[in-house]
Amino acid sequence: MFTKILLPLDGSKTAEQALFWARQYARPDKALVVLLQVLHTEYPLKGLPFRAGSEEAKRYLQSIERELNFFGVPSKIVLRSDSVSRTIVATAQEERCDLILMTSRGASKVVRWLIGGVTQQVMRLSPVPVLIVRSLIAPDVHERPRRIVVPQDGSKHARSIIPWAARLARFHKASMILLHVIHPGGATKIPMELSRESSRLQKLGIAARVRLQEGDPAEQILQACRRGDLLAITTHGYGGIKRLLLGSVAEKVIHQASVPVIVYKSRTKGRRRAHDLEAVDIFEQ
Repeated sequence: MFTKILLPLDGSKTAEQALFWARQYARPDKALVVLLQVLHTEYPLKGLPFRAGSEEAKRYLQSIERELNFFGVPSKIVLRSDSVSRTIVATAQEERCDLILMTSRGASKVVRWLIGGVTQQVMRLSPVPVLIVRSLIAPDVHERPRRIVVPQDGSKHARSIIPWAARLARFHKASMILLHVIHPGGATKIPMELSRESSRLQKLGIAARVRLQEGDPAEQILQACRRGDLLAITTHGYGGIKRLLLGSVAEKVIHQASVPVIVYKSRTKGRRRAHDLEAVDIFEQ
């Protein structure tokens, strides 16, 4: 399903929890795992700037590389220095990766959520799908997703994720839930388009059904998830101040989700990638 996967690491056990998913997704098709560590640039009083801790980082990534090779997963090491979020997104594009794997600490402070950490910034900016696992609820090493939950709002934009989520369902041999969330007082009827999508998926051998929920979208999505689920959600991914101030259903869900979340970015006309990448410098932690 994947040919190249980016795994950003910072030397912490928290970030290493994404290794479970790297092995799971890379092993079947021998996908290459790109091990990335972003270093801080030091500016001495004399001499040229240098990347602080580069030798230590290289030895650390080599140990991770040996672990992946033991499981039959090919990998390569990349060391970069720049703003963290921008470097992760740029590396994923340069390396032509199919997926970015990241963990999130899932901090609960309001200030943290408004400013956004590295994971949230990558989610907003990356045109590559991002799999986010909160460190506090990382799955057991023997657990595989049994259901792919795909939130829907009746729009063509939301439906764009369904074929991609179907690939995930077939890969995991999991069922699919097309979760249609409506606001209170809305039409309590399953859209015909989703009924067609469900029938089409069933013909492909995927156990799929549509589930109707009423209420706040983020709250209903969170309530619908249970242990063993993988949540696949779309986002327009606007960058900079607009997304920072307005937030999004995707960000609220990721902030509190008790299951891994894959963020899929559908293409939006007129989105300026270079501008978005520049905007992250203001908010980088």
